Amino acid sequence: MIIIVFAGSFPPHLFDHFGYYDPTISFLSEVGFVKGISNLDLLLGQSSFWHIYQALFSHLSDPFLKINAYLLILFLIYIYERRQHFLLIFVPLFLIFVQQPSPDLPVVIITLIVISELLNQNKSPVIFCLSVFAFCIKPIVFWLPLFVLLNQFHQRKLNFKYIIPLAVFGILLMIKNLWLFGFPVFPAAFFDLNLPWKPSQEILTYSSQIGLMKSYDMKYSYQQIIDFNFFDKIYHWFTVGYKSVLNAGIIVSLIFIAYFAIREKSRFYTVLLFCLILKTIIILLFSAQYRFFLDVYIVALVLIIKKLSEDRAVLIALFLSVFITVNFTFPGFVQKLGMGKRMSDFRWLQLY
Repeated sequence: MIIIVFAGSFPPHLFDHFGYYDPTISFLSEVGFVKGISNLDLLLGQSSFWHIYQALFSHLSDPFLKINAYLLILFLIYIYERRQHFLLIFVPLFLIFVQQPSPDLPVVIITLIVISELLNQNKSPVIFCLSVFAFCIKPIVFWLPLFVLLNQFHQRKLNFKYIIPLAVFGILLMIKNLWLFGFPVFPAAFFDLNLPWKPSQEILTYSSQIGLMKSYDMKYSYQQIIDFNFFDKIYHWFTVGYKSVLNAGIIVSLIFIAYFAIREKSRFYTVLLFCLILKTIIILLFSAQYRFFLDVYIVALVLIIKKLSEDRAVLIALFLSVFITVNFTFPGFVQKLGMGKRMSDFRWLQLY
């Protein structure tokens, strides 16, 4: 817990904090919901549920936007309360998220909790509520509530209790998106209700082009990518520098999950694989950025380490925590590798 607090005391270092998280939270805190704000800034039209929640407390108990540090501490408590010690492996990996209010952290933590509870045969409707909340934070996790529903349907446990949270959260999400963005699902321009404050076609086109170029780490222009044939797209996606390793990791993770599903011969893993493949196909069609597949990596890693003993989990987690904390304290090493450019050295002021 001390390591989490210490890691959280460092200043934000992720690029998205300065271009997305902080501006969104500041705008929500000072102005609130503005109809059609996507015409001014498309990212403000996203306004994740996590940032809405953060905005409520930014002037009260969390002026430094360290909500993720609190969340990771709660996750640590959950691990020991539920005796899911293998999940300790993820705690040091999540230390890179506690300096800024990244919505990725709550999403992956909820994914871990949901998968872990389902593996332990927990049929509580709360699990489904958590999965829907993760979807509201980041809609690309749509596969998680779908997986819970399909799993419950297969076990004939699906009932009306699952419809209520889906309807409530779904309606809130659509109202928020319609008011800020002009369409029911951000950033897709589907189900056009022809609202007068929806973004112009030029903004939507530019957004989709940027999303496509980010699939290739902005190394190619939109026109170059359009001119790629099918095999060119695959080749260049796997040859975009160090991120190509992460791209390959997506495929490797899916292959491992498929192997596990075949070996176990369980509907649980088969449905899990189906949902993740569906998510992968849909994301690849829009913007194949590795960061949109964190949950795929997480699920594969869970299947690998879920039988890890408590002693080994604690030892590995402690080693990784110290290693990552040292890199935060003395970031020169990782910066020489071209990473962590916005990381800063430890300052005694952090102790206050």
